Amino acid sequence: MKKLKQLTIAVILFLGLVPMSFGQAQLFGKWTANCPTERLDIATVQFCELCPMKIIDKTSLKILDFELNFDQKMVNLNIDNKVVSVPYKWNEATESIQLTYNNIFYSFKILTTNNPKLIILKNTDGNLMILNKV
Repeated sequence: MKKLKQLTIAVILFLGLVPMSFGQAQLFGKWTANCPTERLDIATVQFCELCPMKIIDKTSLKILDFELNFDQKMVNLNIDNKVVSVPYKWNEATESIQLTYNNIFYSFKILTTNNPKLIILKNTDGNLMILNKV
């Protein structure tokens, strides 16, 4: 019993020294991002601005998937076969991230699911980005 108590105290102390939360640790690794669209009216759709797109013709476009790779302080964005490392800030109180890419500020709330290989990011405009663990 004494050893179990000592082990429990050691684990609590160790976790207190680790400068990240469980929520942030869930982000670590390689993800494929898919960006759903929301139809606003007959001619307008809305989606996260971070998501790349390809214009098909005068009246249609395709939202492209891209890869993200998170570590403790940086996220590597692989967009159009160009990898860019960008620092991000983790807000433990709100379980959200903030980053700047191409001089545009992004803020996302992290929405978790029962599936550890699926995370949803929601930006301040309510647009979603679905992350699937690679």
